[in-house]
Amino acid sequence: MTTRIIVPLDHSAVAESALPLARRLEQQLGARVTLISVLDVPSSFGGYVRSPEARETPFDAVPRQPSAAMPQSPYGNWTGWSGSEPSAKQIEEVANETTEAEKYLQQIATTFESDHVETIVRLGRPAERILDAAESREDSIIVLASHGRSGIGRAVVGSVTARVVQAANRPVFVVRASEGSSGEGIYDEIRNILIPVDGSTLSEQAIPVVAGMFKGEGSRVHLLNVIETPRFANSAQAEGYTKWLAEQVTESGIAASWEVTKGWPADQINRVAATQDVELIAMSTHGRTGLNRFALGSVAERVLHDADRPLMLAPMRT
Repeated sequence: MTTRIIVPLDHSAVAESALPLARRLEQQLGARVTLISVLDVPSSFGGYVRSPEARETPFDAVPRQPSAAMPQSPYGNWTGWSGSEPSAKQIEEVANETTEAEKYLQQIATTFESDHVETIVRLGRPAERILDAAESREDSIIVLASHGRSGIGRAVVGSVTARVVQAANRPVFVVRASEGSSGEGIYDEIRNILIPVDGSTLSEQAIPVVAGMFKGEGSRVHLLNVIETPRFANSAQAEGYTKWLAEQVTESGIAASWEVTKGWPADQINRVAATQDVELIAMSTHGRTGLNRFALGSVAERVLHDADRPLMLAPMRT
C-alpha cells in the first residue's frame, strides 16, 4: 500500500499542474505527502549556507573538506584551506533561494487535507535528489508534470521528468501540463483504469501495481491489446490471451474487462481511454534500462504527448 506521495515543485505553473492529482491521491490512498524543491547548485554549498548545529537543515549539509593541495603540517590538518569555496555572494544567493523555497512549499502544504505535509529543500541535481527522497521512503510514489503538447521528445526527454521516469524504481504518475496552467482542478476518484497489454510479461506488471493501490469496491481495469498495423497478427490469438488475462485479474479480486483493437497503439490507447472514460492510463516501463525502452516500444511517450488524463508508469520488477 502506498504510504508516501512525493511531489517535486519548482515555483512553476507547469510543476503545480500535478497538485490536483496529488491531492486526490492523498485523499483516496490515505497517504502522506512530501513536497520537495531542489536547487540546482552543488550539494556542497549546504555546508556553507547553514550548519546542522544552527538548525535542522532541509538538505544534506556537507562539511568542508581539506583541499588536496593543502600543505602538510606536523600538527595535523586545518580544514580552513579550500580552493573551491563558493563566494560570499553565492552563499547569500543560495541561502535566500533556500528560504524562499521553504516558504513556497509551506504555502503549498496548506492546500492539502493533511496537517502534516512534509516539506523539504535539497541542493544538487534535481532528478537525483527527487529519486533519493522517493527511495528513502518505503512504498512511495512520485507525482509530477510534463510539458504536454509541446512534445515529450523536446520538453521531457533530457529534462528532470525524463530522468526521474528513466531511473525510478517507484511508480511515477505523470500529468500532462502546459505553460500557464493554474494547477487548479478536481480529479474524480480513480476507479476506472486502462492498462495496455501486448502479450508480454512486462506489460502485465502494471496490473498488480494498480490492483495494490486502487483495489476496492467499484474499481475496474480495462485491458487493451492493440494489434499494430500495418504489421499482421493473429487476432483470435490476441483475443484469447486478453480474455484469459482479464479472467485472471477478476479472480484476483479486481473487476476487469478487455478489448482487442487494431491501429497505431498510442492513438488507440488514447481513443479507448476516452470512450471508456477512464481516470488513469497505467503502463509498465523497463525502469533503469532507459527512457526509450518503454513497454510497447516508445508508445508511452506518444500517449503522454496527447493524453488528457494522467499516465502511471510502473517500473519493471525482476
